Amino acid sequence: TEETMPERAGFTYYPEIGLDKVTQDFIFVEAGEAAVDYRLVLAIIQHESNCDPDAISVTGDYGLMQINKCNHAWLAENYGLTDMLDPRQNIIAGITILSQLSVYGDSTEAGLHKILMAYNMGPGGAAEAWAAGRYTSAYSRTIMDTWKTLAYGETEKGA
Repeated sequence: TEETMPERAGFTYYPEIGLDKVTQDFIFVEAGEAAVDYRLVLAIIQHESNCDPDAISVTGDYGLMQINKCNHAWLAENYGLTDMLDPRQNIIAGITILSQLSVYGDSTEAGLHKILMAYNMGPGGAAEAWAAGRYTSAYSRTIMDTWKTLAYGETEKGA
């Protein structure tokens, strides 16, 4: 509960995201352990599911981070994540995927665009876009706009 939450250095609560403080704290801890940007995870959740843990898309994406059905088996086998509609399991799954995709980029803005493209398109689709000279996408720009708002309190449209 919020009353029993420990104080964490560096934790910022963003009420405008639509996730409660306890859930954001969980994301902060899990993202930190995986070396994934906490605000990037919040931006993805806001965009992907509008913070609805029960969201299921027509393309077979589940939960807060919209984990595609094609990832469910390996996440269950390797990490014991079996319920993509459980908010905590879904968050861990999404952060795990983002951590693995960090091989495609770094913590720079350009690197985050590449990671986001791989998250959205899959590594194969992202590689095709990069081969064609596209290093951002509408998806990555949307997520980065939210990330910038959270990180800096501003948005740069079309960056």
